[in-house]
Amino acid sequence: MPLLFHAVIFLAYSSFAAAVALMLPQNVPAFDSTLATVAGGVVLVGCALLHEAFVRFDERRALLGEVGALREAQDGILDELTRARGETRGIFEALEGAAGGKNRPDIGEIIAEVKVLEKLVTQLSKAPPGRRRSASRRRSSRSRPVSTATPSSTASARP
Repeated sequence: MPLLFHAVIFLAYSSFAAAVALMLPQNVPAFDSTLATVAGGVVLVGCALLHEAFVRFDERRALLGEVGALREAQDGILDELTRARGETRGIFEALEGAAGGKNRPDIGEIIAEVKVLEKLVTQLSKAPPGRRRSASRRRSSRSRPVSTATPSSTASARP
């Protein structure tokens, strides 16, 4: 609720407590001014606690609504994730079935290729910016095919 609304409610019960403190000794002869002031304070504190309870109840209701919406969204995301995992598993099984377990690359070859790529990335990142641009221009002006040889196959082909 807006702050202005709470300020109006506070003014209302503060005015009521002040009225109790001021009017009680005049209308009830058993109350002197000190006892009426205490009664007004009790009314003020009681109304403030009641106001606080209603505010907390309203906030709790709003938060429970948000949590419910988040749980529904989470359930939807989990369903989508389960579906995506199933699709991925199906694709993987289809690829394995198509390959028949054959033609799997050797792990050593893959590791060697990754090391070569890491070395190239390190070299490119250490090169000055102007040198990288000119190297990329030279590469784009050339039109030669890229070699598909792996480091392990080139090492075994060397004398």
